Amino acid sequence: MTEPLFKEGVLFQMNSRFLTDINVDLPTLAPLLDFQPVNFPNDSTLQLQACLVTRDGASSPFDTNITPNVSEKDLCSIWKSNIGLNNTFVGGTIVTVSEVETTISTVNVWETLVSTTILSNPQHMDSPSNGQLRNLGTTPREFEISANLNVDGGSNDDLEVRFVRYDNLTSTNIPLDYTIQKRPVNNFTGGRDVAFFVLSVGALLDVNDYLFIEVRNTTDTSNVTLESGSFFRIQER
Repeated sequence: MTEPLFKEGVLFQMNSRFLTDINVDLPTLAPLLDFQPVNFPNDSTLQLQACLVTRDGASSPFDTNITPNVSEKDLCSIWKSNIGLNNTFVGGTIVTVSEVETTISTVNVWETLVSTTILSNPQHMDSPSNGQLRNLGTTPREFEISANLNVDGGSNDDLEVRFVRYDNLTSTNIPLDYTIQKRPVNNFTGGRDVAFFVLSVGALLDVNDYLFIEVRNTTDTSNVTLESGSFFRIQER
């Protein structure tokens, strides 16, 4: 046997879900399935859950020929609790790779915390712009947010950060005030004065909603800079 166990066929499209919890031992060359993302126009409808997959009697989760045309990261996929097969972990991480100064024009007024960022290991997520992390799917909606931010600023100033959710349905920014954290800028020896923020909170994100971070200086108008290596992460709850 070298053909897929589940075969795409001609012009195959499934608008509802394909679900299996199969226990299977595949021969040397046979894929489990040859489906492509285009076969599943609705997100999270290719569901491989609690499967036990081996090839020639051995577990081989990194065998790309098991699912050659689709992966656990694709928007159509929700693969959970599998053995011998990769699993889907919806989320992603925004990491600062280049420092950019955020201008504080007015005391105690929120400004978008700017930096040059990359998106690391996204699953059902993308980054439409620097510092933004967007949910591309309809499910899940409930997420955990964690952040580790080092913000350089004026010595002994008090800084606050918070997350903001862009609501795609209403095209509005919704401040998540329950995420506000306040920290002083530590006066270190040398030229580096930094406030440290470590956050762990929850949020609801519907399809095409995204998160970004705002900052304000409650002491004066000294500008701030998010240091390289700072990050925030979204993962399904």
